[in-house]
Amino acid sequence: MIGVNAWHSNNLKGKGLLLFLLVVFMLLPDMVKAQYMDIDYQHEEWQFQATLFSWLPIQKGTVTIGDKTTSADVFFKDLLKGRGWGLNGHIEARMEKLLFIMEGIFVQSFDKDSLDELDSYVTLLEGAFGYNVVPWLDVIVGGRYFKLKAVVREIGVSEVEKRKSWFDPFLGLRARAFVMKPLFVFARGDVGGFGVGSDFAWNLSAGLGFKMANFAVLAGYRVWDVKYQSGEGQSLFKYDVQHAGPQAGFTLYF
Repeated sequence: MIGVNAWHSNNLKGKGLLLFLLVVFMLLPDMVKAQYMDIDYQHEEWQFQATLFSWLPIQKGTVTIGDKTTSADVFFKDLLKGRGWGLNGHIEARMEKLLFIMEGIFVQSFDKDSLDELDSYVTLLEGAFGYNVVPWLDVIVGGRYFKLKAVVREIGVSEVEKRKSWFDPFLGLRARAFVMKPLFVFARGDVGGFGVGSDFAWNLSAGLGFKMANFAVLAGYRVWDVKYQSGEGQSLFKYDVQHAGPQAGFTLYF
């Protein structure tokens, strides 16, 4: 019953996230909505863009292997010591109102401030398609493949390594609009898992961009939260971790 209640609680949070994003951008002033991104949504040829982000995610949560639960906390002071970083590559293609996305994310972190050290390596591969409902708002549907390696070291005693992979479907919204050219805002939120892979996962990012011809520089903040569980007894594995932190990057349009 506790697990069911937790799933419903997370489900409500996810629905609230999507509703919040939709309301925020529905309430944008008409002046902002009229200055949407410089993309020809009626263009009959493919338009492409490629984005690269560097991400410094603070990490909070726990990892459970068998009967042992280990803290996964990595703070900003740890990141400054080189104990974690992330990299995000994004490619998308658009023709008229149709949108196709491919994305890859790699995050590694090292928690070394306790007797139980945890090293984790997470790789995400995403594919999605979307539809432009209004010039500044896209609805997106897709899936993510997660590949995770967790290494727990009890100093001077033992080391345990666990590798897991799974697939999550997701549903989300994405919005972009100029505040005043060349400055624009962007936001994306999605929820996924639904018990197919993760029990529940959600992702939210937002920030500012500065567009110059076919090039833009970007700065923002991203939160990615996942709750996954498989097995039982000594084969039990639980990953309940949130990654959140600033990101910076650039986009090429072609």
